[in-house]
Amino acid sequence: MDGIDKIVAISVNLCGILIFLPVLLSSKILRSKKEIIRLLRVLIIISVLGCACDMIYVLVNGKMFFASRIINSIAKSFTYLETVLASILFIWFIRLKINHPFDFEKIIKIGSAFTLGIMGLLLVSNPFTNLVFSIDKNNNYSRGPMGNAGFIVAFFFCIYTATIIVKDNVNRKDYLPFPVVLYIIPFLIGGAAQLFVPQFRLSNISFVLSMLIAYQNTLTMSKYEDEIPGVYNGAYLSYFFNKTSRISRMVAYGGISFEVKDEKKESLIYKIINVIKNDHNPGTIIIRYEKNAVLVLRENAGIYEMESFVHKIATYLSCDANSIETGRGVYFSNSKESKYFLDSLSENKESLKHFSED
Repeated sequence: MDGIDKIVAISVNLCGILIFLPVLLSSKILRSKKEIIRLLRVLIIISVLGCACDMIYVLVNGKMFFASRIINSIAKSFTYLETVLASILFIWFIRLKINHPFDFEKIIKIGSAFTLGIMGLLLVSNPFTNLVFSIDKNNNYSRGPMGNAGFIVAFFFCIYTATIIVKDNVNRKDYLPFPVVLYIIPFLIGGAAQLFVPQFRLSNISFVLSMLIAYQNTLTMSKYEDEIPGVYNGAYLSYFFNKTSRISRMVAYGGISFEVKDEKKESLIYKIINVIKNDHNPGTIIIRYEKNAVLVLRENAGIYEMESFVHKIATYLSCDANSIETGRGVYFSNSKESKYFLDSLSENKESLKHFSED
């Protein structure tokens, strides 16, 4: 690697570190207790360390000083492990975002653990086998016969993650899709460049860009997310009405509201939400628009389906049904103002006890 290549490689990796250090140190990342933010924090740390290790490799490769070969070997080992580890963790990051199981989830869990085990074994044994890479007596790095294995595995996980996102974007009804194209393009370009042209050190910075997109999307989503996973807050209700009013097709949404009248029984809201989530209907949107009130929206849900759903919850909460009021209505996108829909929910309120006795 000549002088210009080194300057470019160091500059690119330094940019990656400078992009994410402020993000990593921000209060939203440091203080958040949400599982998805904690996992994103781990991904950011991995990407920053990957950039740092790549910079160390560029600086020490071909240089001879005390422990230079050990430093070079450790730096390269981490960059290989980081590529695979980050691609695997990103699948589980997306799993938390979509908040429901995906196809072959158990197989992917086993495959992920097996892949990390094999990669760890290869790297631990590499000083004796040189299967992944070798460091010669002059401290120069070269790829071994298994040197591309990590990138190939990372590509597989990247493509699989993209299919999960695309499928979820097609099925979800909340108008908050994940920008899969913006995520996958930098990852694929950077990975391909690293795989076929090793001197183009773009894999780490491309992953940083993908993480930046994921971070921005997570921040956007967090504005609309309730403290309960898979549930939106009151701010989302305005977003939903605004978004559906501008779609080209006409969509009818069956709406059911549940309101706990007795503030001492706030835990009932959590029970109601659990029943709704356990119903496993992919077209259901749950909005906790007030502390003790929840709105359930279902695309193309008829009156009978809405009534049977209310009966199901009433049966489950029969002993506490007196404390809950429920309202039903239909919201037509692009044709009916949202305030009339909310008014109809209020006008059609009944005690949940009525349904538990039927």
